[in-house]
Amino acid sequence: MTMLDAGSSWTIALPGLVLCGLGFGLANPTVAAVTLAVAPPAQAATATGMNSTFRQVGVATGVAAMGAIFDHALSTTSTPGTGSAEAASVAYADALHHVFLAGSAIAAVGAVLAAVLVRATPTSAPRHPSTEQGLATAA
Repeated sequence: MTMLDAGSSWTIALPGLVLCGLGFGLANPTVAAVTLAVAPPAQAATATGMNSTFRQVGVATGVAAMGAIFDHALSTTSTPGTGSAEAASVAYADALHHVFLAGSAIAAVGAVLAAVLVRATPTSAPRHPSTEQGLATAA
């Protein structure tokens, strides 16, 4: 999507938008499932509520941040008084370029942090059924 310029068709952004949609579609149910898996059953409702709240706050914050980047880039690129449609298209495409670069950088940092911080937790060894039966008869 960073290849967008003033003369680009909408189709130039289509592969990136499809990829983003697939990523969100795969990530949201996975995060919800992980939230339920790690929360104790008594706190499952609280955990899923917190997950939903933080996701919504993150989306709202991200939209506001990207809007601020877009506005700043647009105001520094466009020259007041020129008024031509071509100048406006160039300024708009340049501002979107800044937004897409910022989004790419944030996604890259998130991917690195996820790779570094997320660790597999060791699971306890499964009990053999005969061991559990022996314990039950001994009691």
